[in-house]
Amino acid sequence: MKTAVAGRKTKMMALVSVREFHEIEQALAGFQKTLPVGEVCQIANVNSATQLVLSGTDAGVQYGMEFLKAQKMVRKGIELPVSAPFHSSLVQPASAVVREELQRSKLRAPAIPIIFNRTAREEHDPAVIARLLEEQTVSPVLWHPSLLRAASTFEATDFVELGPGSVLANLAAKELKGVRTLNLGTVSDLESKKILL
Repeated sequence: MKTAVAGRKTKMMALVSVREFHEIEQALAGFQKTLPVGEVCQIANVNSATQLVLSGTDAGVQYGMEFLKAQKMVRKGIELPVSAPFHSSLVQPASAVVREELQRSKLRAPAIPIIFNRTAREEHDPAVIARLLEEQTVSPVLWHPSLLRAASTFEATDFVELGPGSVLANLAAKELKGVRTLNLGTVSDLESKKILL
C-alpha cells in the first residue's frame, strides 16, 4: 500500500466527533466537490460513536478536518503515525494485489458467523467474502457498527483483540458497558492468558 502512494504527501487523522456519523458522511460528500483537483479526503474508519478517521492527501485531510470543525461537527483532529492513507482510493492498486491473492486461495464458507467490517454484516458465501475483502482495502472500516451488530445480533459479551495495542479492546469496553475485553498482542500473551479464554 505504501508503494501505491510513493512520492505523495498523505495522512490519516482521527477526529473527535460531536455529530452522528451519517451527518458527517453527508457533509463530506458535499465537501468533496470543493476539494482542489488531486486532493483526497475520505472516511477510513468509524471507530466509535464519537471517533472517526479521515484518510487521503495531506492537504485534503487537513481541509476536511477544518471544514468539519467549522461546521461544528468535530472538536479536534489528531494526526496518526501511519505509512499510507489506508482505506482510501489512493491505495487502489493494493486492492488488485489482494484480488490476485484471493484468487489463488480457496475460500470456504465460515463455520461460525463472521461480521465483515466492510458492511457490518455477516456473510457466508465465499465469492462475496472475497469481494468484501478486496473492497475493504479502499473502503471505510465500519468497526463501530460491526461491534454493535455483534452485541445486538449475537449477544456477544466477550471481545478479544489480536495484535499489538489495545485500542479496539478499549473502544469495545467504552462503547458496550459490561462487556469483557482481552488483548493478545504476542504469542506469550496467548500463552499467559490462555486460562482467561
